[in-house]
Amino acid sequence: MNYIKKNLLISIFSMVIISIAGCKSPEVVSDWVDHNDVEESVIAARQDTVKAQSHTGGTQPIDTSVKETVEYFTVQIGAYENTENAEQVYRIAQQRFNYETISEFDAFDGLYKITVGKFPTYDQARTFCDRIMREFSGEYYDAWVVGVIQREQR
Repeated sequence: MNYIKKNLLISIFSMVIISIAGCKSPEVVSDWVDHNDVEESVIAARQDTVKAQSHTGGTQPIDTSVKETVEYFTVQIGAYENTENAEQVYRIAQQRFNYETISEFDAFDGLYKITVGKFPTYDQARTFCDRIMREFSGEYYDAWVVGVIQREQR
């Protein structure tokens, strides 16, 4: 039974992480400040953005001693190899949006990932993602929702 729950949980997380399909909602998220004067900087930094790649590895046994749950959902607006570009996009996002903005280095793939917001549900994060993709289409056209996983030892 535990094996089935783990596989179901892994499937759900996979769908959340790779989902780019829009979830249309009547809610409109409008909690940001518009700074049109920063568009050129963002476009220059976008040249460094890295497209998501799928990684497949060998099969590994499931560690049943660790419980994984989604702590919150966030919107990833970019992933950069160049530190300066990541910092520039991070600063612009901090000024533009009234949500927590995080810049974090991922040692696994060597990228600085910029995320915006901590949303309790996938739908809320998707609504925000859809909105910024419409409002700032030249900058965030490949933004996507990510589930942040909390791991705790059983």
